[in-house]
Amino acid sequence: MLSDDGEANVVLGFVFPFYNHSASAIRVGNNGAILVDVVAGGVSFSNDCPLPSNDTDPRIHVFWDDLDSDDGATYFEGFAVCPVTQPVAGAGDCMIVQWENRPHFPGSPGDNGVTLQAILYENGDIAFQYKDTSFGIPDIDDGASASIGIEDDEADPDFFLEYSCNTASVDENHVILITTRNILVGVEAGSQTNVTGTHLLTNAYPNPFNPQTHFQLAVARGQEVRVEVFDRLGRAVATLFEGPMAAQTMYRFTFEAGFLSSGVYIIRASGKTFSDTQQITLLK
Repeated sequence: MLSDDGEANVVLGFVFPFYNHSASAIRVGNNGAILVDVVAGGVSFSNDCPLPSNDTDPRIHVFWDDLDSDDGATYFEGFAVCPVTQPVAGAGDCMIVQWENRPHFPGSPGDNGVTLQAILYENGDIAFQYKDTSFGIPDIDDGASASIGIEDDEADPDFFLEYSCNTASVDENHVILITTRNILVGVEAGSQTNVTGTHLLTNAYPNPFNPQTHFQLAVARGQEVRVEVFDRLGRAVATLFEGPMAAQTMYRFTFEAGFLSSGVYIIRASGKTFSDTQQITLLK
């Protein structure tokens, strides 16, 4: 368990490409960030906004905020067979870092805490998954006092990518994929709806598309859901979502498939109570 403002060195078990680094280790900070390819340095309780930060270490800011240690824990584990479906086929081994029920400083046992994780894949892909981003304090909930993004400004001041800073941009069940491949996955939980059957999967639009299409999904009962894309041979080429979906809530998906070749693909959404597919066509 990491202490307040504490860090821990972690051996990956594989080589992780990050900007110009081929990293075999990371340094996990309790304040929602990861240092890459270093064994010293810290993650300050005060986030920098905008990015890049004043620190020059290569960094992955999953939810850089002043997280306390009065509740929950910070976990990390590497996997040769990743338990989280890889966003792109062939992503390889993975390391999962999870901040579980971490309250905001000054915290106390029983305070609302955030739960989120970073998944580092052997091919360099990075997934951020946000299960709960509410401290129960509206002014700082959902990333309103956090920085999210990646950087390596020691190598080059232009080596950074900012998703958001001090903006309520990551609500419950939000997913972000950072990749060198030309793929964009966006999932947004929207308004309440009225699903009369088991689920509602809308037609992708536009279809045919190049390179981006959108569709929506809602389930009548809250459950674990997986949304994947397959090619015509049945091979998984992307995972758009894997996690819990709230009942009677419309989720809007954005899929950008610039890394794929032209052709017909299948979107498959499945959960405990349903399974559904639809065909999409990428024309370049």
